[in-house]
Amino acid sequence: MKAICMPVWNRPNELSETLQCLNIQRGLREWTLFIQIDPSSKLSEILIQIEKSELSCKINIECNAKILGVRGNTFHCLQRAAQHGAKLFFYLEDDLELSGDALEFIELAMAMPNFSQNFVAGNLHFSGCSNHAHLAIPKQVNPIWPHLAIKSKFLSSYGLFFSIEQFEQFISPHWWTHPLKVRDLRGNRGAGWDYSLTEALLEKQKFCLQSLLPRVRHNGPIGVHCTPLEYEQGWNNAELWPGVETLSTIQEVKVNDSLLGELTSFVTMASQCWSLQYRWLLQDRNLSKIAQGLRKQVL
Repeated sequence: MKAICMPVWNRPNELSETLQCLNIQRGLREWTLFIQIDPSSKLSEILIQIEKSELSCKINIECNAKILGVRGNTFHCLQRAAQHGAKLFFYLEDDLELSGDALEFIELAMAMPNFSQNFVAGNLHFSGCSNHAHLAIPKQVNPIWPHLAIKSKFLSSYGLFFSIEQFEQFISPHWWTHPLKVRDLRGNRGAGWDYSLTEALLEKQKFCLQSLLPRVRHNGPIGVHCTPLEYEQGWNNAELWPGVETLSTIQEVKVNDSLLGELTSFVTMASQCWSLQYRWLLQDRNLSKIAQGLRKQVL
């Protein structure tokens, strides 16, 4: 089974737009949508929007008895999909819009040889947590760009996808890590499950496979995961690849690959963000070891 996992809270209008984006996905009929709803005063509106969507895929809905929050609600949704036999997972927040070929990109990526061994997950956007490295697509698009996937040390919640093996071996074990050492690009301590996964990726020197062209973006500044300021600084500059043509192949590239062409400088600059995050993480880890040594000597 291929599962789209969507935690939902109190944003029926944003949810409606996301469901509309799902409706244009080629191959949607082959997926099952798992919706996990945290209780709110807008529950009835949310259920109406789901019913009105008339999606071609199967829909599995569960309403929580109490609020589980961003971490708990999402994890419970993923677990429930796994218990129903899901082998492929696509995590979709309820305030995102998608390219028409988003599901095609996911399936092609996950069909790559040794995908689960070479990567911890994949993303539909070349970005990481709070880095604001969002691409404004050039007017002249190189025909090869839609087919390129970047081997990246970024990982984010935006269009995250993974296999059951990746869920069991990486996603689940590192979901609840606390306290976190990883920082955002303003030097602030990270928080949330996406930062937990990012920290584990950096510490273990693993990689995420990400779409070069943005196949996902926030559909507005209002929401619990993106403040108006964050939207203005980052997502307001993001463009969405339409994905009108059927995607039949993807090719993995690395930073500075010649296939990137005029986007090389953008990707290189973005890669400096993960290098900065890694240096901060190493510094914090070394300081922790020194502190532990001092405590042993004193005690």
